[in-house]
Amino acid sequence: MDTLERFNAALAYIETHLDGVIESKEISRITLYSAYQFQKIFTAMSGIPLSEYIRNRRLDRAAFDLQNTDKTVGDIALKYGYDSPTAFNRAFQRLHGIAPSRVRTEKGLQLKAYPPMQFQICIKGATAMKYRIVEQKAFRLVGYKLPTMRMKNFEQFKEIPKFWDEHFANGNFAKLMSINLSEKHDNGRVDGVLGICVVPDIDSDALDYYIATAYDGKAPEDMEEVIVPDCTYAVFECRGKIPFSVQDMTRRLYGEWLPNSGYEWANAPDIERYFDGDPASEDYVCELWLPVRPKEREGDKCIIGD
Repeated sequence: MDTLERFNAALAYIETHLDGVIESKEISRITLYSAYQFQKIFTAMSGIPLSEYIRNRRLDRAAFDLQNTDKTVGDIALKYGYDSPTAFNRAFQRLHGIAPSRVRTEKGLQLKAYPPMQFQICIKGATAMKYRIVEQKAFRLVGYKLPTMRMKNFEQFKEIPKFWDEHFANGNFAKLMSINLSEKHDNGRVDGVLGICVVPDIDSDALDYYIATAYDGKAPEDMEEVIVPDCTYAVFECRGKIPFSVQDMTRRLYGEWLPNSGYEWANAPDIERYFDGDPASEDYVCELWLPVRPKEREGDKCIIGD
């Protein structure tokens, strides 16, 4: 089974478990990627977070049940994972634009269809992407850690932008940049302020995220230490306003480059590298560092698209 088939098998698994528990470990078993990696690739390819896709598919099926069964609104809410009819009502109105109770009492109402997705091979005229391969030696970071997140509900990515906003507002980003600029980076370390995403292993549903910088001295009392191990990285430059330049490069990295590169995503921390400067500037430059290794299987080549 190639990458394309594995990803479609994961979507089929999700589809058959919309009225139950969708296990991140089962998605990892099917795709041979960690749940975190699958979510990143899915979002890059589809343009929406996996959590939103699952929520919309459940609300699509809920609309069908309202039209074609005698189940109460409360029972349908519970079936699709809502703890209360109130929460279900809010979500249903957000997608369909009407209250679920009206589906039962008024005929001919227009609802939004949200059909299941499928990954397909597509051919695109691509714009050149500049990247470099770096054999990075292990290095030490100090910084701030977001409390360990679990991927059971696939909502954890919402916390990372909030974490950045918090540390920009309280001065911690500037503090890390000051530490970075005071250090001499002549021993192979990666300078700048880094966003580090760490998944312990492919079967783990845990995700640790750090905002940190390379530093050899004692970690300040309000910071934690993290070691980035030896790894091969594919490094991509992002130029433009944050977060738009990063979002665009993320989409192209996972959607265009990775499936056809001869590499696959390695189990090591992935890195966002930010430099001193104005992140609102059209000329601002940052980097995405993707841990990679050569693909083990011949012919495992596909483009995932819409």
